[in-house]
Amino acid sequence: MKMMRWLGVAGGATLFLAMGLYAQAQPPEGEGGNGAPSSASAQNEGARYKAAQAANCALAKTVRSAIVRAGVVDPVLLYVTASDGAVVLMGSVHEMSHAERAVQIAKQIPGVKSVRDVLTLRLDS
Repeated sequence: MKMMRWLGVAGGATLFLAMGLYAQAQPPEGEGGNGAPSSASAQNEGARYKAAQAANCALAKTVRSAIVRAGVVDPVLLYVTASDGAVVLMGSVHEMSHAERAVQIAKQIPGVKSVRDVLTLRLDS
């Protein structure tokens, strides 16, 4: 009888320890068993990426529209990209003063943190 009781206590203690080790081995909340993000956090990351991409696209479009409206650069010859407020102006202009004016216009747009001018001088008319 004592032996049965001792086995029960030992078995209970073993079970208790095993459960404790199992609980510690669980990955943190929000991660899968292999350390990869769960589908919910992956969806959130994807949504943040798409939102950032949309914001970059909208900023580039706003900058391009402002430069074209000012009549500084031919719309066919202008390409604008944006990434987290950093704007890049690419294409060609007929006068270097047009490139300088395009940079000034871009810097005035809300959300623009920096402007990189990669515009080249177009020699043909």
